[in-house]
Amino acid sequence: MLKWIGGIALVLTLLVIGTCWYGYRTLTGGGDTASVHVAVSAERGWAYISDPDSMAVWYETTATISPRGKGPLVVGDTLRVRTTGATPGSTQETSWIVEVVDAPRRISYMTPGDSTIPILRREDAIIPGPADSIAITSRIIVPDLAKELPDSAGAGAGRMLETTGKIMTAAMRLAEQGRLERLKAHLEKP
Repeated sequence: MLKWIGGIALVLTLLVIGTCWYGYRTLTGGGDTASVHVAVSAERGWAYISDPDSMAVWYETTATISPRGKGPLVVGDTLRVRTTGATPGSTQETSWIVEVVDAPRRISYMTPGDSTIPILRREDAIIPGPADSIAITSRIIVPDLAKELPDSAGAGAGRMLETTGKIMTAAMRLAEQGRLERLKAHLEKP
C-alpha cells in the first residue's frame, strides 16, 4: 500500500515540476519584443508614441501620465506613469527617462535604478510597411544583474538572477503587447 502512495506522490510531483518547466519555457520563449501591425501612416503612429497627451489615451485604462500639454518628448524628459496597483486603493509610479529620440522611427526610455545600472530599458520603434501601414514594436531590456554579483555569491545566485530576469522580461513583454493592442485599436478608429 505504501508503495502505491509513494508512486502516486512521485508521479504527481513529476507532473507539477514538468508543468512548471513547460510554463517557464513557454513564457520566456517569446523573447523581449512585442509588436503590432497597424494600418496608419508612420507620422500618425509616431504622434501617438512620442506625445504624453496621446500616450495617456492608449497606455493603460488606469494610467496617469505626466507631464502633459508640452508636446512631443525630447531627450532628457522624465515621463511619470502612475497606475492602479494590484490591491484595491494602491498605486504604482514608474519614471521613464527619455534617452533617444530618432523621429519618426525610435524612442528609447530608461527606468533609473538605485545604482549606475538602470532597472530596465524600453525601446519603441515605428517600422514602415507597405501601403500606408506600420509595425510598432516595443522591446524590453532587463540588465544582466548576475554580472554584477561578487564571485563569492556563487553560481546558484547568478542562475537565480538570470531566471528572474527572464521571467521579468516575459511578464513585461506580455504587458507591452496589451498596451500595443490598445494603441492599435485607438489608431485604427475612423
